[in-house]
Amino acid sequence: MKKYRRPFPFMSVLLFILLLPAACNSNLPSEFTRNQKLWEANHLTDYNFTLQRNCFCPEDRRGPVDIQVRKNATISIIFTESGVTANPDFFSDVDTIDELFGVLKNAHMDKAVQVDVTYDATYGYPQSIYIDVSKEIADEEQGYTVSNLQVIHIFGNPK
Repeated sequence: MKKYRRPFPFMSVLLFILLLPAACNSNLPSEFTRNQKLWEANHLTDYNFTLQRNCFCPEDRRGPVDIQVRKNATISIIFTESGVTANPDFFSDVDTIDELFGVLKNAHMDKAVQVDVTYDATYGYPQSIYIDVSKEIADEEQGYTVSNLQVIHIFGNPK
C-alpha cells in the first residue's frame, strides 16, 4: 500500500501566516477601521491642519500648532498664536493624520482602558482623541484635537 504525505502541516502554517495580520487587527474597533479606510480612500497627501495636544506636559509640546503636510511629509509646524516654529521632535509622533491613526491603533492594540474618538464624516480623520492607558497611573492621559483641515490636493488636482 502506497503512503501519501498529507499537505496539512504545510497548509496549516501557510493559512496561519496569511490570517495573522487579520487576527492582529481584530482588536481594532470597526469604527476605527472604517474611518482609516475612508481616509486612505481619499488619497490625501497635501493638507494643512491645526493640532492641539492635551496632556500633562510642557506647554511647547501642546500647541496649538499649524502643521503643513506635503506628499505625506511634514514640512512645517508653527505655533498658531505666536507664529514661532515649533520643535518638530515634540510633534513627530502626531504630525500627520496617518501618525494620529497610528497613535489610535497602538492604544487599541495595547488595550488602553479608555479610547474616545470622533471622526470627520467626509474624510474619516480623527477630530478628537482621548486616551487613558491605565486608571492606576496619574497624568498619563493624552488628548488631541484636530481642526481646520485644509485639503490642498486630491488625486493631484487642486481643490
